[in-house]
Amino acid sequence: MSDTTEINALRKRYRDAYSVATVIVSFGSSIKIVGILVGVGIMLLAFQASAQMGVAGMLLGGVAGGIFYLLGILISAQGQILHAVLDTAVNSSPFLTNPDRAEIMSLRSAEPVNENETYTGLS
Repeated sequence: MSDTTEINALRKRYRDAYSVATVIVSFGSSIKIVGILVGVGIMLLAFQASAQMGVAGMLLGGVAGGIFYLLGILISAQGQILHAVLDTAVNSSPFLTNPDRAEIMSLRSAEPVNENETYTGLS
């Protein structure tokens, strides 16, 4: 693999960007979990408050939880889109070799590469 300063700078840049994308996906997943918990919590509280409020509370809890869940989906989707854009950028970079690309995209672990070896895909 190329160990020049420029390649190392590219690796760091892409590694940082992939970390940001992963955090965004995780944040969206957390919001989905919170949405489910908020919805169920509102439903339980409303149901315990009175039998008359039970149906309205179930509806309110479902709507509140659903809104949080949908926001979590949208945030996670943004992180996945960022992953896809980064994969495209890494794949089309003329400065990287195929083993470098595979390592940056976490498709395989970093291994010493024989200069005569032909890259055939994932290992």
